[in-house]
Amino acid sequence: MLWDKNYKTAVNHYKNLVAANPENFACILDYANTLTNLKRHREALEYIEMASRIKPEDTNAKTSKKYIQLAYADTKAKKGEFDEAQKTLTNNLVLFPNDRETLKAKANYYERVKKYKKAEELLKNLATSTSDSIKMYHKMTWLYHLRRKHKKAEKPSVLGFGMIQADIDSVLQKEMKEMHIRALIWNGSYKKAATLLSKETDT
Repeated sequence: MLWDKNYKTAVNHYKNLVAANPENFACILDYANTLTNLKRHREALEYIEMASRIKPEDTNAKTSKKYIQLAYADTKAKKGEFDEAQKTLTNNLVLFPNDRETLKAKANYYERVKKYKKAEELLKNLATSTSDSIKMYHKMTWLYHLRRKHKKAEKPSVLGFGMIQADIDSVLQKEMKEMHIRALIWNGSYKKAATLLSKETDT
């Protein structure tokens, strides 16, 4: 039932299974995963802790805990409960040091709370490939825009645009090109922006 995405039916099924088999690792793990699919992340964390106590080194339980905490932190941040979101992300990094998905989530958290320099620092650490570097420059351009530092926004947009290659994901290419065009417009380079825009329209 879990894999058919019939989570509302599955949650009652697993709840009964866990009640009847409180030491059954697989049942508890599936129950936790089902709860988080229903966005009941706090309850999911309680049950993933139960599963972890039964099998502390189990990879599946650790992976589930990571994603449940990421989902929980995202939910809290969207609600404006930033302290709880930061606490959860920090805990994730204790369990999974230098985890890229958690670092990305923390960078997004810093953007939400307007700690832009901290977001930039994390983004720089994540830029370990060409694609990651383009994503970093794309985000940095946007972060400068949020601070109305449009002159500074132009540099990362140029760097990211210059790294575009044929083997780069087409969606990422499009996003970086569009961000570069925005940066040109922010800085009054309308002719350059128009030229690039016309090239994009022709392709």
